[in-house]
Amino acid sequence: MTKELKRVFNIFLIWQEDKEERWLREMALKGWHLIDFTVFMYIFIKGDPEDYVYKLDYKVSCNSDLPEYINIFQEAGWEHVTQFLGWHYFRTKAEGSRTPDIYSDNESRIQKYQSLLYVIYVVTFANVFNIINMFFGTIDIFPYAFNAYTIIRIISLGLFGLLGYSIYRIKRKINDLKDKL
Repeated sequence: MTKELKRVFNIFLIWQEDKEERWLREMALKGWHLIDFTVFMYIFIKGDPEDYVYKLDYKVSCNSDLPEYINIFQEAGWEHVTQFLGWHYFRTKAEGSRTPDIYSDNESRIQKYQSLLYVIYVVTFANVFNIINMFFGTIDIFPYAFNAYTIIRIISLGLFGLLGYSIYRIKRKINDLKDKL
């Protein structure tokens, strides 16, 4: 008997991990359990409805220490579900009204967001050079024509705006956590 799979397209941005975790929990309560994730595409397998708490962690370092990293979470009762671009998805069964967390203190949460912020800074910096090159480093043969290059410029500017907003939202999360220390 083959297991029923379901692919769901859903967009959660990097500062919306709490919302994503709640959504994954709701899916598990309906019997859809996460098994894989790629860009905005979640793959679920049908099973019995379970109350799983999902948590996401961002790990910057290379995967040479991945078994040790996963083992730390397993010893604390978390199952490693999948990973994508440094994001690791963990789950554990809910314990009554208490919602378990993978972090025991706000300093660890702040460190996670600061690592993520560093990566976003690097991507933003690279995008700035791309935008400068596209607007000042090329000569348009048809400067007033709407062409594919114009579309690429618009996408690059949109990405730059999204990265800037991401930096703002993550810094706000860091400041909120610092206020709780």
